[in-house]
Amino acid sequence: MQDHLKDEPKNFWSFIHRKNNTTGIPNNMIYNDESINDPEDFYQRCSSRL
Repeated sequence: MQDHLKDEPKNFWSFIHRKNNTTGIPNNMIYNDESINDPEDFYQRCSSRL
């Protein structure tokens, strides 16, 4: 599943939405104490941990 999430950003966000019971991508996200407002940038940074 982890490889699949890395290859498909849409699946990554679907996983996050199911886990958090939310919809939509937040406008601003925090990763390693850094504010990120680009969903693709956030995905790339998080996918390195999967």
